[in-house]
Amino acid sequence: MILTKRDKFLLQKLLSYGLLTTRQVLALVFNGVAATTVLRRLRILEKAELICRIPLLGTGALAWCATPKGGAIVSILLPKKTFRPDHLEHELKLVSLRIALEGSEIAQSWIPEHEIRHKVFQRNGLDTGRRMLVPDGIMGVESLDGPESVAIELELNFKNSGRWVKVFRDYRSRKTIRSLWYVVDDASIGRAALKAWKETSFIKSNLKFYWSELNAALKYPTAAILHGEFEEVSLSSRWLESLGAQGAAQSLSSSDEGKTQQEAGANP
Repeated sequence: MILTKRDKFLLQKLLSYGLLTTRQVLALVFNGVAATTVLRRLRILEKAELICRIPLLGTGALAWCATPKGGAIVSILLPKKTFRPDHLEHELKLVSLRIALEGSEIAQSWIPEHEIRHKVFQRNGLDTGRRMLVPDGIMGVESLDGPESVAIELELNFKNSGRWVKVFRDYRSRKTIRSLWYVVDDASIGRAALKAWKETSFIKSNLKFYWSELNAALKYPTAAILHGEFEEVSLSSRWLESLGAQGAAQSLSSSDEGKTQQEAGANP
C-alpha cells in the first residue's frame, strides 16, 4: 500500500503517545475529516498491520496504537507494547493530560514513560530495571528561572503512606529534576501525598513538590492550581506559556532516570 504523509504523521503520534482514542486521532491528525473516512483509513492501516485497535470495555469506543512494523516505517523502534486492561484508564487520562498541556503551551517537550523505561532497561537490564523509579512522564517547561524538567505522576488512587515516602526519598535524590508534580483524581489524594512528602523533608533537596486536580488541569491547564509545600500558584505563573524549553526534559533520560526505587512501586 502507498502511505500518505498523514499516515506517517499518525504513526509518529501513536508511537509518541503510546495510544490514542479515535476521537483524539480525529482531533490531532484528521481534523476536519469525516469520522467515517477516518475509520475507513484506520481499518486499512490495521489490515496492513501498521496499527492495532484496543477496545475500551464498557464504552464501545476504540483506542489505537502502532505496531513494531508501523514504527519501522517511520524509523521509531520504541512502540509501547503492552496495555493492561486494568491500567487503560490511567493510560488514557495521562494522554489527555499531555494533550491539554501541549495545547496550552505549558509543556514544551515530553518524554513518555515507555521511552524512559526502555532506556532504563537498556542501561541496567530487565531485572534491575523493573525495580527502578520511572515517572509517568517528564515534561520540559520554561520557568522564571529558565528551562526545567518536571517529573509527572498521575495518581488516581490512594497509596499507603509508607510507599509514598519511599518514592519521595528516591525523588529527592534526583539532581536534574526541578519539580515533582502529582496530578490527582481527587484533592484528598493530593493532600495525603503532600503530607507524605513533608515526612521526607529531612533529606536535603532543591526539588519542589506540587499537586493539582486532574479535572482542573484538563479543563483550564493554565489556570489549574499547583498546591505546594510553601506556595499555591497557577500553572501559568510557575511554568510559562512560551517556547524555548525544547529538550529540557532530555536531561533526565541521560542521567537520573535510573535511580533505584527499591521496594516502592512508582506506577499504579
